[in-house]
Amino acid sequence: MAELLQLQQAQHPGQGLTVSFSAGITELAVDEDIDLAIDRADRAMYRAKVSGHRRCELG
Repeated sequence: MAELLQLQQAQHPGQGLTVSFSAGITELAVDEDIDLAIDRADRAMYRAKVSGHRRCELG
């Protein structure tokens, strides 16, 4: 997703749009409660934001 946003921005220079993207990514186990996976991804996203712009963290 981040690479796609950067590509779109590069194809339209001078449009006055600046995008930075941070994300938390996790994997949902077969028998896992979705709320636990969402909590992991959420914590990973906050780690990414605290670590700086344009980061992806695994949770």
